[in-house]
Amino acid sequence: MSVSTTEMLQILADELGAGFKSADERTKRRAIESGITMVANLYQWDHSIVEEQFVSTADKVAGTVAIEAGEPGVTGTSTAFSPTDVGKFIQFNDSDETYVIASYSSPTAIQLTIAYSNPDNTPQTAATYRIFTTDYALASQVRDVFEVSDNSQNRMLMQMDRSEMRTLWQRCPQYGNPTHYALLSDGAGDFSLRLWPGPDEAYPFTALYRRDPAAVPASGAGNDGNALDWPDSASMDQLLISACRLEGAAALAPSKLSIANARFNAKLDQAKRLQAERSPPLRVGSGSAHGGAIGRYRKIKFNGQRSL
Repeated sequence: MSVSTTEMLQILADELGAGFKSADERTKRRAIESGITMVANLYQWDHSIVEEQFVSTADKVAGTVAIEAGEPGVTGTSTAFSPTDVGKFIQFNDSDETYVIASYSSPTAIQLTIAYSNPDNTPQTAATYRIFTTDYALASQVRDVFEVSDNSQNRMLMQMDRSEMRTLWQRCPQYGNPTHYALLSDGAGDFSLRLWPGPDEAYPFTALYRRDPAAVPASGAGNDGNALDWPDSASMDQLLISACRLEGAAALAPSKLSIANARFNAKLDQAKRLQAERSPPLRVGSGSAHGGAIGRYRKIKFNGQRSL
């Protein structure tokens, strides 16, 4: 989609009037999210489904370290620090207090982002430590995570929201084979999974998630290996705008709903005609959420289980 969220908000404000303009930002953006999701469902975009494999990083505990209160430097003995440790978490002497590694100097020297704090101000000359990571990056523009599976145990992890995950880590920091996950966003389009307990070994995982329609490429191969088959970009933009207009009217400008519904169905018919001219055509559902039945995703097999 070439229309930005800011542009979409302005389009809807101009067309839907005061009811939309006076709404809070979160409600207006939710209408846009609903419109994009509606089109994604209508088009049954299986190629927007991503199945991503990743392997957790084993924690690092070899050797001991020396560190002083008020200092950010950490000196190791028989350690194997590496540049890939930058950005990871580190704890000392089985304490729950967690620091972040800011930089790497050598296999026996790293620096923290903040100075080490020791209640009794005594230097730690042979402290044990644990370097670990809980966050694993996904592709940009993730919309929904359907499931995360631990391939070594052939089981699915339980999903939590971000606040629940934060509370869990604060109250019960643990390490081992992860059983829970939460989806995190940096607010700029980058997403990651946070795991709990923190992985202590290299465990293989599979994440199944759907990308925002705007982030799915318009050409190439889809997740199932088949060629992608889209309407032209201009008609897709118009379809997405009309879907967002329809959802905005339904939520915030009911007097505009009838017109918005008719315009959406007209754009949908146009997109369906374009699809019919392509070979093979992509299956499209019929009607809108406010005047017909939305098509549903096909059931996707994943590790022998129904995931959707």
